[in-house]
Amino acid sequence: MNTEIANEILKNKAIVVIRDVWGDELKKLLNALYQGGVTCAEIAFGVKTDEQTGEQIAEAVKLFGDKMIIGAGTVITESRLEIAVKAGARFCVAPDTDKDVISSAKKRGVLFIAGAFTPSEIKRAWVSGA
Repeated sequence: MNTEIANEILKNKAIVVIRDVWGDELKKLLNALYQGGVTCAEIAFGVKTDEQTGEQIAEAVKLFGDKMIIGAGTVITESRLEIAVKAGARFCVAPDTDKDVISSAKKRGVLFIAGAFTPSEIKRAWVSGA
C-alpha cells in the first residue's frame, strides 16, 4: 500500500502543502485543486491546535479521500502522528528525521517522508524506516 501511495506521489511529481486554510475555504481549495488535476495534498500542522488540524485532515479525507491522496505535514511528534493516522492521513511529512516518529509511522504502516539534508540525516531516516 505504501508503495502504491509513493508511486502515485512520484507520478504526479507534486504535493500541494495546505497551511492555515480552514472550513469552507479548505473544501473550496481542495475542489479547485482536484478540478485542476492535483491528486496529492498535505494538510500541515502548526497554525491551530493539533486536534483542530486532525479534524481538518479527517474532513478532507471524508470529502476527497476517494479522489485524492490526503496526507499530513509537519508531523514532528508521535502525538501528531497519532492524530494524523486517526484522521485518515495516507502519508505523513516531517521537516526532520526524528527516529522515534519515523519508527512509529513504520509500525503503523504509514508512508513517512522525512526531511533530510546531510548524509547523517539521510542515513538516520533510512535506518529508522523512512
